[in-house]
Amino acid sequence: MIVTINSSQYNFKEIELSISNRNQENIFRKNTKRTLSYVLHKALNQPTNRLNKIASAHLERYSRYLDFTLGEFLYTLKENNNSDYLSYLNGYGDKRYCDLKLVSTMSNSKGLYCYIVDQKIQYIGRSKKTFGERIKEYGKITPYNCLIDGQNTNCKINSKINEISKVNIGLLEMNDSTDREIEELEKKIIRHLNFDLGLDLWNSQIN
Repeated sequence: MIVTINSSQYNFKEIELSISNRNQENIFRKNTKRTLSYVLHKALNQPTNRLNKIASAHLERYSRYLDFTLGEFLYTLKENNNSDYLSYLNGYGDKRYCDLKLVSTMSNSKGLYCYIVDQKIQYIGRSKKTFGERIKEYGKITPYNCLIDGQNTNCKINSKINEISKVNIGLLEMNDSTDREIEELEKKIIRHLNFDLGLDLWNSQIN
């Protein structure tokens, strides 16, 4: 997959992404490390905590659930059609997910990567660590990822890929570049694809 901007060409080597174990649901339910009581009291004492505004009310409203693990509490609310459980999750924290794996000799390189569907780029990302490490972060959604202070982008990208039968990944090696150079090129390509070509990318920072 070649991206051309003015006279410059950027050649992303295209590889099929390994996708398995599709449609994993209720991952947040496996959050068993903390009780509801611990989570709400912590939020109550931290003004910058994203749950701070609801902590006091929920301590009273859900007093009988305080000894539940957070995951079991949220799942109980969901089963009872109580939308309050969504207050604890990020915008993509209750989606269906899959497992992703990158099998490539380029796994130990760094640079830019893109997700390609039907020969169209859907997402541009940067990897200051190795490609293998970066894709691994998206590749297995954890209970923490789903929480409001977890990894919204990881959940978003994984859930979108889960819905698609075949997704390729494009890799642009930049092993001799600085982290800043990688970041600047990422921004340049995103601007070109989104604003110049009008593609509706998955990138949160532009949508």
